[in-house]
Amino acid sequence: MVPDPKRLFGAAFYQDENSLVAIETDGTVLWYGEESGIFQLKNKRSVEYPASVLNVFFTRVPGLVYLLLEDTQEADRLRNSPEQSYADRYGRITLQTSAEGWHAIPAEELTPSFLTGCYTMAGKKVTVSLREDERIELSLPEPLDEPFRSGPYDPLAEAIFVFPKEGIVCKTQKGWSLHRMDGSLVKWFSAEGIEAFWWEEPTVKEGSFFIHSRTGYGGGTFKLDADSGTLIRTED
Repeated sequence: MVPDPKRLFGAAFYQDENSLVAIETDGTVLWYGEESGIFQLKNKRSVEYPASVLNVFFTRVPGLVYLLLEDTQEADRLRNSPEQSYADRYGRITLQTSAEGWHAIPAEELTPSFLTGCYTMAGKKVTVSLREDERIELSLPEPLDEPFRSGPYDPLAEAIFVFPKEGIVCKTQKGWSLHRMDGSLVKWFSAEGIEAFWWEEPTVKEGSFFIHSRTGYGGGTFKLDADSGTLIRTED
């Protein structure tokens, strides 16, 4: 590898493209391509603050990487501060144009370092691919919301949540949509009027889906009730 990474946190090799992604411990992401048996640096992205890598997720989309970082300067400031804040920073890094339209999701369970699922969107149309040569087409009632994090130290921002045996839940701009595993829509649920500083990821229990809002120390749990088409408040 030319030049060598300074301090290596992790790396992934993409055999089909004969390329290599390396992550330095300060959050710098390096993209290498092979030339005459040597991997030469093709692209490089660095964060704009002093950082330390806490976690990294490589994806099966070449050039798409997710980082969980600690802002070391902010962490030092917060050590002696009474305020409730966090020094973790989330980063979605794209190193080539072909990766920009893709987002990664867990296909089965969240593995330590690799995400096999991904999706791309065009307006209200979303294509989900949980593994190679598999496509699930979703037609949403409204466009997806921006991918969101479930809270501090969540390593991945998501807008689509896959439950392989039960269905797919999507965070849309004004609510949530529930789909079968073939992509067909079960119901869309409006979330207007629900106070939420942030959302936690959906959960499923005994075939029923739930979403969880957070409002500081409090929050609420809501069932996606397909019969009524509404979000029903349940006991936290």
